[in-house]
Amino acid sequence: MSEITGEIASILKEAENIDNQEDDRCKIDPGQEVLQKRLSDRTHLKSKIEEALEIMKEENREKINLTDTDANHMKSGGSKDIRPGYNCQAAVTESGIIVAGEAVTEANDRNQMKPVIEQTELNTQEKVKEVAADCGYGSYANYEYLEQREIDGYVPDSNFQQYKSGEYEKEENRYHYSNFKYDSASDSYVCPVLQRMREKLVSDHGKRKYFMRQYIIEPIFGHLKFNVGYRNFLLRGLEKVRAEFNLMCIGWNLKKMLKLGIKPATV
Repeated sequence: MSEITGEIASILKEAENIDNQEDDRCKIDPGQEVLQKRLSDRTHLKSKIEEALEIMKEENREKINLTDTDANHMKSGGSKDIRPGYNCQAAVTESGIIVAGEAVTEANDRNQMKPVIEQTELNTQEKVKEVAADCGYGSYANYEYLEQREIDGYVPDSNFQQYKSGEYEKEENRYHYSNFKYDSASDSYVCPVLQRMREKLVSDHGKRKYFMRQYIIEPIFGHLKFNVGYRNFLLRGLEKVRAEFNLMCIGWNLKKMLKLGIKPATV
């Protein structure tokens, strides 16, 4: 910041010297025009940095993007690149209709299950009875929420594949928490909601339910990214990005409804 302030002061001094050398007709020297542009650019940059620093202080953030201060740093798609962006959420029926869509600034999916379910129920005016989601949504809080709401959930945790493949039964993994059973003497045990979820997912019924998930939700994001080429938002700011994503969801729904032969109700 001090370097930019110094540059601005230097440009102002140079501009003043050129002003003193102008002729009586007050014609702007080409060098003056260059200095005016440089000064404008530096002053704008200084203003943007000061604004960003103020936001970082108020929101206790470590990083911020000058182009879009709402965007959060997160992994880009399946790569390891960390870029400013948004996390898009969608709830989809088995027939492929999007019933809830949202863009959030939080990179992690774990806190998005409850709001997406609630948004789905608000939009459809119906209670959600069943949910299938990937391991990004797996957490004790979400499992408890599903049980409390009596929603039939199929949501693996981040270690489910190791549990499923029998990794925790090997000698070197004998002390993993998944192998611990309840002991009333020491009052220690594996979380019951996690164990119930895992047992449900390894059952034949659970395998079929979770397997269907990839044919319901994944084609939507695949179509938007690869067929439509929708990999970057055109607008800036959370409110505008949410509106843009909702427009993409509406476009998908119209395409899907036309394919299914569903006609919108006339008002």
